[in-house]
Amino acid sequence: MSRQFKTCIMIAVILLQITILPHFKPFGVIPDYTFVFVLTIAIICEDAESVVFAAVSGFLLDLLTGAPIGVNTMLYMYISIGAVAISGKIYNKRLRVMLPVCFFASFIYQLLFGILSMLLRRASFYPGQIFEVVLPVAAVNSIIFMPIFVILSKLRFEKRRKGIKYEQ
Repeated sequence: MSRQFKTCIMIAVILLQITILPHFKPFGVIPDYTFVFVLTIAIICEDAESVVFAAVSGFLLDLLTGAPIGVNTMLYMYISIGAVAISGKIYNKRLRVMLPVCFFASFIYQLLFGILSMLLRRASFYPGQIFEVVLPVAAVNSIIFMPIFVILSKLRFEKRRKGIKYEQ
């Protein structure tokens, strides 16, 4: 995938996430589409460019949503580093193998974001939110991860199969 393609898709995902998609709440929670897309790019591309892409995406999300500057940037970057490291060790990158990685990464992200929001913005975060917010959002993010992972994997595979040179 080219940088221009990833950038255009990311800007579209961020804009959709902050404007239209919060009105659609599957299972009563707002999924984090940007996080799912960044995680999928990190798993599929597994290079340093995807970590930079994650940090820039987190920064844009911080700027546009009013979150404390640097929270999403830091969390996206570190979770992307972890996803690149884990996916580099896994030989079989099928959906059933990567789905638990997405659930765990989403759980960690939601938990750390809640704790950091509590510390930086004095927002309320209590242990019951793990079962009320963190786990449901991680589950919904995992459901959203499935079609995004399949589509982006096929796009990358199509480039390889057609003989188009791609960056690694």
